[in-house]
Order: sequence, then C-alpha cells, then structure tokens
Amino acid sequence: MIKATFDIEELERLKDGDHPTFAVLVEQFTPLLHTCCRQQGIREQDLDDVVNDIWLKVYQGLPGYRGEAALSTWLWRVAVHTSVSFIRKQKSLYTSTVPFLPPGSPDPWQQSAEHENLDRLEQALNQLPSVWNTIIKQHYWNHQSTRSIARMMHCQSNYVRVCLCRARKSLRQLLMIPIP
Repeated sequence: MIKATFDIEELERLKDGDHPTFAVLVEQFTPLLHTCCRQQGIREQDLDDVVNDIWLKVYQGLPGYRGEAALSTWLWRVAVHTSVSFIRKQKSLYTSTVPFLPPGSPDPWQQSAEHENLDRLEQALNQLPSVWNTIIKQHYWNHQSTRSIARMMHCQSNYVRVCLCRARKSLRQLLMIPIP
C-alpha cells in the first residue's frame, strides 16, 4: 500500500538515507513529477531522464529539507526548477521554428511578428517565479480553473488566485502593457 503522507519519523528516516522509505516516496510521487514536467513543456522522450534527475536532486537534497512546506510542494518546486533548467540547456531542441509556408498561406511578416510576440511572452514568463509561471500556463494554456490548479498543487484556491493576479500584473509590466 502506498502512503499518502509521511510522518515525522519517516521523514527523518528519509533524511538519514533509508532506501526502502525512499523507494516508497519514489513510487508515491513519480506520477506527480511526470505531470509537473509535462506541464513545464518537457517532451515525452525526455520525461524519464528529467524525472530521474529530479529524484537524484531530491535524494541529495533531503538532508536539507526543513519541512516548512509539504513534501509534495517541495518535490513540485524541485521538479519545476529541474524542468526549466533542462529546457534552458536544451534550448535548440525546444525552440519552435517557422515551417515552410505553401502558396496561399498567411502573410509571413505577420507570422514573424506573432512568433516574436510569443518569444517575448516566453521570455517574460521565464522571468516570473516558477510557481506563477506554472499557474499562468495551467490557467491560460491548459484552461484549468483556479480550483483544479489548487488541487494539483496541493494548496488553497485563494493562493492560486492571488498568484494569478500578481503574475498577470508582473507580465503586463515586463511586456510594457498599460494597466487599465
């Protein structure tokens, strides 16, 4: 049976490097890490490599885990940071290119401008805190409600709403869009 939470004794055993307890942790939270990595834009062929890298970082970082945040929240943050770092290192593989345009297709100048706007937006999103970045992407790109984002991130809906509001305000400032 898989445990949903880890008590203080189990957390201490994890910090001390207890391998069976760590195996339970891996079994319990790997699906969550897969979800997080996919949401950050990790391709399926890279997913297992990134998740393995996350588990390595978690294992190495467990002695420093203070328990101030839920274990799932800490794992989520490690997953987000590792995913973003992986994408930055693999930037050439993750950047989109404008495909060959057949006759009768839309104006290439307009497409180029849209591509530049998407690049500006991606750069601005990367400047936001990773939690805000995740919430913005989940809300606008995956059409998730604040309630479903809160369930996924194991936090309060109000926290998601506040983060979403602050993220939008920061994006407006980063993109120099006047606030009405």
